[in-house]
Amino acid sequence: MNLNKFPPVLLDDAYLYCNLAETEQLDAGLISNLFSTEDVSTLPIFSAKERPVFRLFDLSILEILRTKGLDKHPVILSHLLDLEEGDIPEWHGGIAIEVANKSGIIKANHFKCDLLIGRSFEVPGPSRECSALVLFNLLSEHASHPFYLHGRTGYELFQSYLASGVSGVVLSPDQFHEEPGGEVFRFPLAGGASLRLLVKGGAPEAIDIRSRCLQDSQAFLRTSHSDGLWSNAKEPLQSSKLLPHLKQYLQLARLSPRDFTSNTCFAPGNPAAKSFHCELPIIQGAMANISISPPFAEEVFRAGALPCMALAGLGPQQAEQLLSDTTQLGIPYGAGIVSVSESDEALEQIVNTLEKHRPELVVLAAPQLDHVQRLLKTDLNLAVHAPNAAMLRVLFDMGVRTFIIEGEEAGGHVSRLGSLSAWQEVLSEIRDQRIEKQVHLILAGGIASHFATELISKLLNFYELDEGLKVSLQMGSAYMATSEALELSPLPESYQQLLFELDETVVTGETLHRNVRQLATTGTYNLLEKEWTIFTTNIDLNEKKAAYEQIYQGAHRRAITSSTPDDSASYMAGAATALLKKRCSIAQLHAAVMPAPDQTDTTPTSPDEPIAIVGIGVHLPGAESVEEHFYNLLQKRCFIRDIQDTSRFKRKEFLTDDPADRSRSYSGLAGLLPPLDNDLSKFRIPPTVAKEMGTVTTPRTGLCQ
Repeated sequence: MNLNKFPPVLLDDAYLYCNLAETEQLDAGLISNLFSTEDVSTLPIFSAKERPVFRLFDLSILEILRTKGLDKHPVILSHLLDLEEGDIPEWHGGIAIEVANKSGIIKANHFKCDLLIGRSFEVPGPSRECSALVLFNLLSEHASHPFYLHGRTGYELFQSYLASGVSGVVLSPDQFHEEPGGEVFRFPLAGGASLRLLVKGGAPEAIDIRSRCLQDSQAFLRTSHSDGLWSNAKEPLQSSKLLPHLKQYLQLARLSPRDFTSNTCFAPGNPAAKSFHCELPIIQGAMANISISPPFAEEVFRAGALPCMALAGLGPQQAEQLLSDTTQLGIPYGAGIVSVSESDEALEQIVNTLEKHRPELVVLAAPQLDHVQRLLKTDLNLAVHAPNAAMLRVLFDMGVRTFIIEGEEAGGHVSRLGSLSAWQEVLSEIRDQRIEKQVHLILAGGIASHFATELISKLLNFYELDEGLKVSLQMGSAYMATSEALELSPLPESYQQLLFELDETVVTGETLHRNVRQLATTGTYNLLEKEWTIFTTNIDLNEKKAAYEQIYQGAHRRAITSSTPDDSASYMAGAATALLKKRCSIAQLHAAVMPAPDQTDTTPTSPDEPIAIVGIGVHLPGAESVEEHFYNLLQKRCFIRDIQDTSRFKRKEFLTDDPADRSRSYSGLAGLLPPLDNDLSKFRIPPTVAKEMGTVTTPRTGLCQ
C-alpha cells in the first residue's frame, strides 16, 4: 500500500469548478465522477502537473482507463459497487475504496487497496445514514487501511482529524457557500443506499425526482449529477473563491501536527460536571417512553452522569408523579420537554410542575420562542436545543446561556445538520463573538465511544476554546444498550436486540419536515412508503399532516410495549447504533466514552476507616488552591519547566554537565511556584514588617486564608 499516491486533500467534482491552469500549481487531487465507459471520452487532456482522481461507479471503466494510458492516476471505487474477491486489479496509480457504513468497512478490509474513504451523509450525492462523526468512530476502531473522511470539514476539524490518525480529506466545493439554494431530500437507491439531492422546486419537483429514481436508479444517478442536483449551492463556485481555501487546506496538511495530544475537556469533576452537581460532564438524554423510571435515573446518577426524565407524551398527572418520585430520591436530575408538541395551556401546567419540583436542568427541544420566553421568566436552569449558529444567536440574545447542539445523528426528532457540521458552526460563532465564558454547550448526536470524546477535545483545542468554554456530552441511544435500561426502564428486550442486530438507521418524516431517526427495520421502510404515498396524493397540506399523524400515531409506544418486533412500530434510535455491539452496564458505557484515571492502589478500604486531613491550603506549580491542583492532576497537566536565570538562581553557579559532580545539579528542570502575592495587609501585617519576613514565611502566611 502506498498512501503517497493520494494527495492529502481531494476536491470532489473539481473540474466543474476549477480553471485547469489555476490548479496546476496545487498539490490537490481533483476528482472526476465516471458513471459509465462513455464518460471516459469526455475527460480533458491532463497536464503533467495535474493530479486527477477518478471515482468509478462501474468497474468496467478500469479497463478503458488502462487502454487510454490513464492507469497512472488514482481511482476511487464508489461505495455503491458490490465488490467481490478478484474485482480489484493491480493499479499503478493507486486504489481507494469508498465506504459509507460499518459493513462496508469490514468488507473493504479484506481487499488490497491503498486507502479507505468514509463518505458521510453530510455531502450531497449517494450515501448511507452514517455521518462523518460516526464514520470516524467506525474507521478508527475497525479500518485495516489508512483512511480519509468526506464531509463538511472546516480548517479546525481538518487539523483535529490529522491529529487523530485521519490521513486526509475529501472536500465538496459547495461547503464553501454560505447558504444552500434549496431543500435536501433522500431518494432510495438499490441496497439500502440513498441519494441526497438538492430540490429547488419544492414538493412537485421532489415527487418527480422520486418517480424518475424509482424507474431506473442507476440511470438517474448519472443524470442527477449532470443536472447539478448533487450540489447544495445556488450557483457554481468560481475558481477565484475556491482556490484560496484549497491552498489553506494544503498548508495545514503540511504543517499541522500528527502526534498532537490535547488535554481532555471532559475530565471527571471539571467545571461542566460541577455545574450539574455530578461527577462526569455527561447528560443522559431524555428518551420518550423510556427514561420515565426513577430507579433507572438513580443508576445513571450513581454512575456519575445527570439523568434526564422525558415528559413528552405524559399527561399533567403523570408528569407530576414522575417528578415527585424522582425528587424524593434526593439526586440531581433533568426534565426534558418538546416545545412544539405542547400548547400554551399545557406548557403552563408543565411550568408549574417544574417550579414545584425544581429539577437541576430543564431541557427544551424543538423550541418555540414564546415558550423559551416563558421559561426564562422563571429561575429554572434552562438548556435549549440550538441546531445551528443562527438559532444560537437568537437564543443568546433572548438570555439563554446553556445550549444543546444536537446533530442529525441523534435518535428521535432530529435537525438537518450532522453533529460535526453543527458543532463547527456554533464553535465558530462562539469564538467570533467571544462569549465562551458566558455559555455552556452540551454536544449531542453520534457520541458513544472515546474516539468521539478525544476528537471533540482536539477540536476545542484548535478553536482555542478548550479552557474558557464549559462543554458537556449528551447520549441517548447508547443508554438503551445497558443492562440497567433493560431491568429498570420500560425498554423491552426485543427493542434492545434490534439495536445490536441492525447497524443502520433511516430518517422518516422528511416530506413534512418532521424528521425522525429510527432503526432500519422492514417495518420502517414500509412506513416510509406510506409516507411518500401521502406526500404524492393530491390533498391539501393539513390533510397530509393528519394522514401522516395517523400512520405514526402511537408507533413508538408500540415499540416499547411489544415483546417481539412489530412492523407497525417506530424504533427510534440514533446513528450511534452502529457503534453498539453488546449489552453493557451504565458504568461501562461511561468508561468507554470517558476512561477514568488510572488507579494505582486498588486495595479496598473500610467505609468506617478513620482519616486525617493534613492540609487545606496549597501553593504548587500551576495551582494556587487545592481545587486547581486536583483539576490539574485529573487533566494530567505537567508544570515542569526549564529554570531561567533569576536574582536567586544563577545557572552557571548551580548547574553542571557532569552527572558525577555531586556539588551541583545537572538538570535545569523544576516545578516552580507562580508569583506570590506579598501583600500581607489582610493579616494586619504592615509592609515594612512583611519585607523583613522570610521567603518561606510569606507564602505560609498566605495559605492560612
